[in-house]
Amino acid sequence: MRFSNLLYASKKNRHLDMWLRAGGLLICILFCIVSAGVFFFADKNKEAVMALLSILLCLLPPLVQILFSCRIATPIYLVTLVYALGGLIGNGYGLYYLTAWWDKGLHTLAGVLFALFGMFLAARLNGEKPCSLWLRVVFALCFSMAISVLWEFFECSMDMFCGTDMQKDTWISAFNSVAINPDGVNVPVHVDVDSVTVNGQVWQQYLDIGLYDTMQDLFVNFIGAVV
Repeated sequence: MRFSNLLYASKKNRHLDMWLRAGGLLICILFCIVSAGVFFFADKNKEAVMALLSILLCLLPPLVQILFSCRIATPIYLVTLVYALGGLIGNGYGLYYLTAWWDKGLHTLAGVLFALFGMFLAARLNGEKPCSLWLRVVFALCFSMAISVLWEFFECSMDMFCGTDMQKDTWISAFNSVAINPDGVNVPVHVDVDSVTVNGQVWQQYLDIGLYDTMQDLFVNFIGAVV
């Protein structure tokens, strides 16, 4: 069996698959609509718009099936639906702030899903010609990481131009930098941070604005893609 067929559902229990898919999609869409209403009446307009946009994300799995004339395996289909709601749940319901693993878990899952799609895409683009398994694996890994990098570009752009904080900050107590080398040479100097004063306010640690979060996101995405 070709690897791309792993994204196809078995013909067995087709009726059960149909009900699971339709039910999962309907539940996700209803969740988005109800969330939009809750956020709207709570005067959280940004979250309400995000809930409505999440409906479009939920429609991506069936859209992929139509565009590529394929049938995604039901477990992957349902997991993708849950992933489509990840951002809404994280931002709207505060899971990004209540627990640190929610964001990293979503990035890891994204690595898995986009790598699977990359494997399928490589096989589809190659057609009936024989293609090395390792070549498909490398393509899938690169495809997944490319999507992750583009997402980090989007987060950075939103923070720069829209005043958001998608690239979460990290408190650090030490860093290395060549910018503060007293001799002006390209040799990093280690600094242990005891205090930082910003606008008269004293912080006990240095606030990194997004670098650590971005690199951690890319790292867990890479782990997911490899898995």
